Amino acid sequence: MEPHWQPADHVAFRQVGAGHGELWGRPAVVVADDHDCTVLYFPAGTPVARVDMKDGFRPLEPLHNRMGLLRLIPRDRPYSVTLFFEAGVEVPSYWSWLAPSGHCRGWKIDIETPSRRTSIGFDTTDNSLDLVRRPGEAWLWKDEAVTDRLRADGVFSAAELRSFYETGRAALDACEAGDALFHPAWEQWRPDDTWSVPELPDGWWLEPGADINLNHGRHFTWRWPSDQR
Repeated sequence: MEPHWQPADHVAFRQVGAGHGELWGRPAVVVADDHDCTVLYFPAGTPVARVDMKDGFRPLEPLHNRMGLLRLIPRDRPYSVTLFFEAGVEVPSYWSWLAPSGHCRGWKIDIETPSRRTSIGFDTTDNSLDLVRRPGEAWLWKDEAVTDRLRADGVFSAAELRSFYETGRAALDACEAGDALFHPAWEQWRPDDTWSVPELPDGWWLEPGADINLNHGRHFTWRWPSDQR
């Protein structure tokens, strides 16, 4: 398979099929896209756009990246690796696990489905459970209570929840074995000064697949609004 995207291209990274019915979209700059891994950069200040799929794709208040994020997306693995970079701001309270200073503030393993290519970028389904660490420190599980609540609400099955933990442990084994995704050199990475700020394409939420949970391929029961097909 030939690379789909070239360095400096702009793409949409969407988190699809969420049990809460929200579709999230993030504009990103392509750092690399080859046979083994896709690397995306989300500059500080770029929006995290959201729409409520249960309510006619009603736009919701966007969130914003407080820091620069570098996301390493290995091919065909059910997780990605994100690094958080200093942007001259204090660490938000909800990111208290990050280091208070330094160029690289921390790492996160996002347990999610293998990314699927689309005509505008990449789709994945986030599975809520994460692992995090500060540079040079041990990994910690994150959002276990959230994941347990989703299991109790029927969003995940018991078997799926077990598989998420198995995925996390496999990622830790890869880190321990010296996998390139976790090489310390990533902590010194910096973006190209010539890159422009990415924006989401018009109608990013209309790209097919927004309502599909990529864990099992099932659609939600609500329908696309007839005037937005």
